[in-house]
Amino acid sequence: MIHPPGRPSLRHAGAELAEHLATPPFAEIFARRCAYAADLARLEWAISLAFFAPDAPALASSALAEIAPEAWASLRFAVSPSLHLLSCAWPVQIARERFEREGEDASWPEPPALAPEPTAIRVWRCAERVRFARISALERDALDGLLAGETFAQLCDRLALEVGDADAAAQAAAFLSSWIADGLLAGVDSGR
Repeated sequence: MIHPPGRPSLRHAGAELAEHLATPPFAEIFARRCAYAADLARLEWAISLAFFAPDAPALASSALAEIAPEAWASLRFAVSPSLHLLSCAWPVQIARERFEREGEDASWPEPPALAPEPTAIRVWRCAERVRFARISALERDALDGLLAGETFAQLCDRLALEVGDADAAAQAAAFLSSWIADGLLAGVDSGR
């Protein structure tokens, strides 16, 4: 299957690479050398998309301090336009982290050995640097909720299904704190 460029810029040339690497017969060919090539291509493409995403100011934690307690249930959070969530069959962030540590001049006789494992990864840009991190399935689910426009109350309900009613608000607060510190949130709307 050939994927000719659909746009004039080379910046878009890798858009179909992951699909290409996962499609027979190429999947079998590349799997002999690097079984996780398609997932690694997905991560690299997400890094490229995050780099070129529109800028958005990061939400400051002080903005949340000004919100009245009764308004929290209806809050909706905007995420950075650079945020991308991946569901991979391999922990490919390990290979990418190794590449970043060793630099572009490193030569690997073999790709890093990885064991297949369902892996959620978030990719985003903060302070002019693209970052990526493995996240839990719970955090992935919560971020899916934010991306879908769910309110803080709906986020807590979503989390309660996994951690229970007693711990849902604390877990949501912990995620919000982490997301603010990492520059993932770009705004808050109280619905007024």
